[in-house]
Amino acid sequence: DGTRRRDLPQGRSPFPDADVLFFGETENPQYEHRKTLLTAMREAGIRVETYNYSGPARTEQKVYEWQDRAIRAAPLCLSMSLTNHATGYTSARLFDLAQAGGTILGERFPGCEELFRSDEVVWFDDDAEAIRKAKALLHGDRTHLRKFGNRAWWRVRGAHTMTARLRVLERAGRAIRSGAPIPQGWRV
Repeated sequence: DGTRRRDLPQGRSPFPDADVLFFGETENPQYEHRKTLLTAMREAGIRVETYNYSGPARTEQKVYEWQDRAIRAAPLCLSMSLTNHATGYTSARLFDLAQAGGTILGERFPGCEELFRSDEVVWFDDDAEAIRKAKALLHGDRTHLRKFGNRAWWRVRGAHTMTARLRVLERAGRAIRSGAPIPQGWRV
């Protein structure tokens, strides 16, 4: 397609001592599972930093640039959404982290590997697995971590563009109009 493939630059982190960054809400009771995992990681000796980016300031370009630089520079970025996911559901956080080139430690949800393969996002099923995988990834030479972030970055620029999403909706619309069966996991 004429795009010259290159890896993203590492950049300087606003959180230079963090092993894991989490951008998102933790104080709302519906997100208690987030707070539980973050606390367990800290107790396991993993240096975790959190930043709640909700509110009007998030729309400012400076915040996006700062956030992208922090994500790109972090060894690992945590992606967690609400529990009890519908198939294929995740928050925009997963895509925010991938578009910034972050190395993602992601909470598994139904259909997650249809969005990102396990060589693009490090998926986990529970707190113990998240901690185990984080420790394994952070141990020793961390240069291999960039490979995950770069693969996810390229996936976003291919499969997860607005054009690619519109093609999926067009196919679904044609299937509905023709009376063909709706693809598994889709709701109309």
